Amino acid sequence: MQDLVAAIGTVGFPIALVVMMVWFVNTKAWPVITDAVREYQAFEKARNERETKNNERLIGAFEQNTKVLSETMQMIQALSSRVERVENTQRRIIRTMKHRREGSNGD
Repeated sequence: MQDLVAAIGTVGFPIALVVMMVWFVNTKAWPVITDAVREYQAFEKARNERETKNNERLIGAFEQNTKVLSETMQMIQALSSRVERVENTQRRIIRTMKHRREGSNGD
């Protein structure tokens, strides 16, 4: 303790205070900060890995949905062309029936 008082008396209180603060930061605070930074970095790495896996699953789901939507659109187009053919056939039948009815009424 006398050495500490002698050192402070020799170099002055402000310089001794700075030296003690540097010593405290280097020996006590810095390891705690370093550990906290390492823990945060490990947490961030784990979170990034989880997000990457989630993103890959989401991309897979989007790709699957896109495929299903494309197949659905193809089926709708096929049905639409079939409905159009049926409608055309029905129109032809109706015209033929009208034409026959008009022809039989004219006799």
